[in-house]
Amino acid sequence: MRPGQNITIKTNASNAQLQTALEQALPGAVAQTKDIAPQFKGATDTDTCRKIFDFLKTKVKYDKDGFTQKIKYPSALLRDGRGDCKSYSLFTAAILKNLNIPFRWTYASYTPGVNTPGHVYITTDSGCICDVVWGKFNSEKKPYNKFYKSMNISYISGMEPAVGAITLPAIKAGLKKAATTVSTGAAANAVKGATLAPGRNLFRLIVQNNMDGIASKLAKMNQQQILDLWKKVGGDPGKIAADIRNGSSKPVKKLGLLGLVKKKLAAKGIKGLGATDAQVISELVPAATAAGTAVGAASGPQGAAAGAATGASLAEVLKQLIPLVQQLLAATPAADQTDSLSAQSNITAPADLEPTGTTGGSSNLLLYAGLAAAAIILAPKIFK
Repeated sequence: MRPGQNITIKTNASNAQLQTALEQALPGAVAQTKDIAPQFKGATDTDTCRKIFDFLKTKVKYDKDGFTQKIKYPSALLRDGRGDCKSYSLFTAAILKNLNIPFRWTYASYTPGVNTPGHVYITTDSGCICDVVWGKFNSEKKPYNKFYKSMNISYISGMEPAVGAITLPAIKAGLKKAATTVSTGAAANAVKGATLAPGRNLFRLIVQNNMDGIASKLAKMNQQQILDLWKKVGGDPGKIAADIRNGSSKPVKKLGLLGLVKKKLAAKGIKGLGATDAQVISELVPAATAAGTAVGAASGPQGAAAGAATGASLAEVLKQLIPLVQQLLAATPAADQTDSLSAQSNITAPADLEPTGTTGGSSNLLLYAGLAAAAIILAPKIFK
């Protein structure tokens, strides 16, 4: 990140890539606005948002991007004196982050039948709306579809080097807490590895068999982000990259994991591309367990119980892969929504599955599920 830098997004970039680029630009924007953020501090969150809103409305002219999409860092936005909703939102988010005011990215579409968002603005957790493009403070144009993304710690860890200079107390405290949770010594790390290995194995099996078209979807996403997140959950980036290549070359096999999560969200009135991380996770945990059961049952009646335990580990892996899960859900059409999960019997397991603490060379899916279940049952739980 350099002063005055624009982030240029290719004309063929997907909407999900635009969202990812915007959210990943936040740490640099926070660093740039650290010194000026206090001047926007108001007596309440609403007062603060009013100051940000008035400043952008009077100092920065709205200038909609054409085919080439750009996200302007605050220094570039102020230098040029013009920008669109993405740059307005990044500036607003950076000021709020510096002032420790929780917020959500708000993605909206206004065309009936079109769920892909064409607009983004900021809403604080206390409910204040800051949409400079709309032009009315604490107000929004009624959207056809809208969803939120909370800016929690999972989005800001492991970003560009400039993040290291940030001294924002909330970020430092969050990082310290996260480090304390998983860095209690070699024993804790070993337990974490054993706990997540079955879930990683099951995810790799799903990808390599292109269940729900997950491999095909992942192949169209930011590959570096996938590799970084996979490494974060203890996986081998080279193996998941190979799984995506192999899986995306195969026909789609139905499982129903993504469709089940999407239908459960829709039943709660959460429609369109996505929901907050917390809302997705609340439906993801039982759905992942059901996915393990379905895959285990594909090897025989006794595989279901072992598969359920493996699915519990998968849920923990998917929680930490939530940015990818959000994008996978966004790429899942409403027609794929389902009430039940099932796996075809012709499932092939990767030859290089991770050991789960038990020896044995068979690639039989039932044995795999049983070994994974044993690891889950014997290893203490360290995630909530």
